[in-house]
Amino acid sequence: MSKSITINSNISEIPASIDFIREFLNEHKVEKKRSAQMVLAIEEILSKQIENAGENARINISAGKSFNGLRVEISGPGKVFDIDDLKESIIFSDKSLCSDEETPEIVLSLAEILFGSDISIRNNKGINRAVITVKKATLAPKIFAALVLAIAAGLLLNGHADLCDTYIRPFGTIFLNLVKFIVCPIVLFSIMAGIVSMKDIGKIGKIGGIAVVYYFLTTAVAITIGLFIGNLFKNEFPVIATTSLSYEVGESVSPMDVIVNIFPSNFLTPITESNMLQVIIMAIILGFSVILAGEKAHGAISAINTLNIIFMKAMELILSFSPIGVFCLLTPVIAANGVTVIWSFAKVLLAAYLSFFIHALIVYTVCVATLGKMSPIRFFKGMMPAILFAFSSASSIGTLPLNMECTKKLDVPADISSFVLPLGATINMDGTAIYQGICAIFIASCYGIDLTFNQMITIVLTAILASIGTAGVPGASMVMLALVLTSVGLPVDGIALVAGVDRIFDMGRTSLNITGDASCAVIVTNLLGNSIKKTKTPG
Repeated sequence: MSKSITINSNISEIPASIDFIREFLNEHKVEKKRSAQMVLAIEEILSKQIENAGENARINISAGKSFNGLRVEISGPGKVFDIDDLKESIIFSDKSLCSDEETPEIVLSLAEILFGSDISIRNNKGINRAVITVKKATLAPKIFAALVLAIAAGLLLNGHADLCDTYIRPFGTIFLNLVKFIVCPIVLFSIMAGIVSMKDIGKIGKIGGIAVVYYFLTTAVAITIGLFIGNLFKNEFPVIATTSLSYEVGESVSPMDVIVNIFPSNFLTPITESNMLQVIIMAIILGFSVILAGEKAHGAISAINTLNIIFMKAMELILSFSPIGVFCLLTPVIAANGVTVIWSFAKVLLAAYLSFFIHALIVYTVCVATLGKMSPIRFFKGMMPAILFAFSSASSIGTLPLNMECTKKLDVPADISSFVLPLGATINMDGTAIYQGICAIFIASCYGIDLTFNQMITIVLTAILASIGTAGVPGASMVMLALVLTSVGLPVDGIALVAGVDRIFDMGRTSLNITGDASCAVIVTNLLGNSIKKTKTPG
């Protein structure tokens, strides 16, 4: 929603105008440094506008949102002026910025910052119109550029995978290690901060209940889509010889073991082993304990909030290196697989990625629009940095910090995102469910087996239950695929057919998984947002 004021062409009107602009920029949480630059620029434009307008003229100032950020427009009658006039005004009017012996390079630099490509000035029929755009800071274009460069570099270095593994991948590993290092403290303290701010144990139950039901339902839809698309493509899949195949299945875990392993046995193990379910349980227990301690825990509440802020800042610092991380993680994958290997599995990959796209386009679009009351365009645009990062890192847990940043910009309160997103990174595996459906059909076709309707129902149920134990790290879904194949009597050795290109599958399914997590956060915000806000403490 835009707002505007009209002033007289008098220099005394400038302070009130600047206050109006400052209030607008603060409302939209523009970075302080950028806000100061824009205020300086607008002040100079106003001065020039008033100087050129003459007496008794009226100047209109409007401020509002634009497609790519915020927009301030200043219009009024007067003589023609342009950006160069404003630069000269700064350079020759403020001698304090440089001594007589110095060249005005410092001032020129300031002028370039203030009056760069984000400002345009036009004069039409005697009306000067200056438009100042405050672009939103976003990682999406940088991450996308890194993605394109990584694909190009990977194709150029095809056949030199060892070189990539030796000199490029380590930098990607360093970045991913830093992201994983910050994830556990972020999850622990953000959940605790959210719980103590709500002061209502019942609200946590509602948030968790809605999230779990939503995740299980979307997983059921996802595996159904995967099986449907897999059957459509079944006759197009390549027939690969299954002789001499072998695949060693990891140790199976009983349902009771899964439940037991959710609960931590000591304080440090969940953090050192990055066991997200245990970290979530630990944060809930500690958060509830702080609430139950009442006034005696006032110091603990302050400490939790402070630590949450510190780790959030550390997260922002680490994520600023995302483009470098994306490039260094993706280049070796493209270099190792190359065009030939990818092409031989092209139809299997196409079936999987088509299913990912359909699930996102139909399921998430409908859910976000109807249950979340948010424009799907806004949702997907806001999620793009996290989606691109997930695609390159293939790690739901690794993408968690950036996912929190994206949902924050979608107006999801930290109380909700700090609980729903870590939970989703652990149990929401829509992309993995689709992958299991496609691979089950493909592996069955290679063995000359046609799956019956009852077997497909079994796959759906197994995939839903298996999603609870799927960790949000690269490659873990192979174990879950073994469970699905075993449940319908398919040879587990068939996993070897897709193991070579599993990373390429993983990139797509991780992108879908984290998008599903964010859609749940948006929906919970809409369904419970108002009631949660009422429980917050003031300030």
